[in-house]
Amino acid sequence: FLDFMIFNWGYLLLNNLQFWKPYLIECANKIRLKLAVLQNVDNRLYFPAPAEDHGFRICGFIDNTLMSICRPGGGPREGGVQAPRYDNNLQQSFWTGWKKLHGLKVQTIDLPSGMNLHVWGPISVRHNDSYTLVHSDICQKMRDLQRAERIKFKLYGDSAYNNNDVIESGVGRGMKAVREIIEWDYKDLKTQWKYLENRKNLQLLKQPVAKILIVSLLLRNA
Repeated sequence: FLDFMIFNWGYLLLNNLQFWKPYLIECANKIRLKLAVLQNVDNRLYFPAPAEDHGFRICGFIDNTLMSICRPGGGPREGGVQAPRYDNNLQQSFWTGWKKLHGLKVQTIDLPSGMNLHVWGPISVRHNDSYTLVHSDICQKMRDLQRAERIKFKLYGDSAYNNNDVIESGVGRGMKAVREIIEWDYKDLKTQWKYLENRKNLQLLKQPVAKILIVSLLLRNA
């Protein structure tokens, strides 16, 4: 089932930027309008429409989410008395001292509608957000997508990201409030698919944990 889903529809998450291209201006407008009506008046921000030369350009949000898994290689490699055990490096390779867990992480770009514009991963949680940003090559993909366009849209990231021609960070408290939608999406993913929170069942050496995560993301978008 997992292979069937990924083979037929995995591209919707992993390689579907061209489909969303016509909607980027509408997404930017929705974020711009939301900034102007935030409940906290002090956080409100006002920008001209993206159709103007110096208008609002942020169309989506970029971040990473973690999925805790069972400690890999915690037991013997095979049955029998004094059976050899897995190398301790196996456990270390999926451990993060920051969150104190073994796990995987995936980078997503989310639109204000809650849909995933792009997904890359999953990989070990040992890697930071800069690693996923570089190896996903999403900045170059966004440049290529908009190469012929006069108005070029950007993504908003938290303080883990640096400003460039594709990613914006630190616009103000209003943007920090609006970007919470990507955290809501992560919450919905684990609320709808409780299996992702059942760490003891997510055994990397016994089942395709990465495929389970990708298919769960697909079904959340559906």
